[in-house]
Amino acid sequence: MRCHSGLSPAAAGLGICGACRPFLAVASVILVLLMAPAAQAECAQTPEVRIQEWPGDIYNIVPWTAEDLGLFRDACLSVRFVPLVGGPPAISALVAGSLDFVNQAPDVNMRPRAKGVDIRMTSNMYAGHWSALIARKHLSLPHLKEGYPAIMQGLVGKKIGVTVLGGSTEAYMRSAFETAGLDGSSATYVSVGGFATAVPALEHNVVDAEMLGGAGPELVEALGAGDIVLDYRIKGIGPKSVQALWGSTLGWHSYGPYIDKNQDVVAAFTNANNKAIVWIQDPKNRETLYSIIRKHMKLPDSLAAPDATLRRIVDVNAALLGVGVPEASIAGWNDYLVSLKQIPAPIPYDQVVWRTGRP
Repeated sequence: MRCHSGLSPAAAGLGICGACRPFLAVASVILVLLMAPAAQAECAQTPEVRIQEWPGDIYNIVPWTAEDLGLFRDACLSVRFVPLVGGPPAISALVAGSLDFVNQAPDVNMRPRAKGVDIRMTSNMYAGHWSALIARKHLSLPHLKEGYPAIMQGLVGKKIGVTVLGGSTEAYMRSAFETAGLDGSSATYVSVGGFATAVPALEHNVVDAEMLGGAGPELVEALGAGDIVLDYRIKGIGPKSVQALWGSTLGWHSYGPYIDKNQDVVAAFTNANNKAIVWIQDPKNRETLYSIIRKHMKLPDSLAAPDATLRRIVDVNAALLGVGVPEASIAGWNDYLVSLKQIPAPIPYDQVVWRTGRP
């Protein structure tokens, strides 16, 4: 463009005339305004958040999804997954400051809470029960067809695998015996860990049956190592005291001092968690969800139909998820733990559940 008036020496060097400069100024302002949202969207800080990961298990369906969809990144969080199996070790890690959030059932929070340890539940993941009792192949159960509670008679004196001694799965088994009119110690409980070690324990007859969650029940059946004989994941199955826990059976917990110091981080983590649950439960996302889980959860090479097994595991667990910790569920947990003499008295809901976890 050739200019015939008002050409400054500086502008002349660029071939820009004085008459054009007002238009360029307006264009510059517009460009800045257009760029402003992108600048504002950038994170001022990206704190690292260390969370418990159950190695290779579907228990991680929500955080795996949140990470792969970029929901944690969008919340300005850098999440580091730390492999760890079990509840009591997870609580110890919270208190020691080596983990910021752990993936556990409410009772893992409430037992130490009753002893003065400030553990709080910050968000929910599983609303439905996630565990089932699997018996090894050819185990004699004379009352199998009669279902619960009669089936428990055939398990007296047997070795039953649980994730860790003193954890949720052992409590579920003790309740199953006691509600059936039997002693909670009717079986010998054996710690078998997560599904990677629990499945071989059943295959090689180290235990007679196992109370398993996550990918375990479907995986054991697909491998032909055992059969589901008591499925808490179906509403109405099992002791009434255990059924009363529906609403919140697995979620995120953190240490009180960490929460108080990092309230924005806790809120951001919860928001990403809840968005992931909503996305997971949208049917149109199911094929993408299968792909996410396939990337993270390696199944045994010996499976005859690995893809069908993975889809079954995902479908079962996705249906059990839910946002928010209902007060009625914590009331059920209080009654349950008091009845087991694991806590001396009910703990108020607002002490168990931090405000980000409330519906």
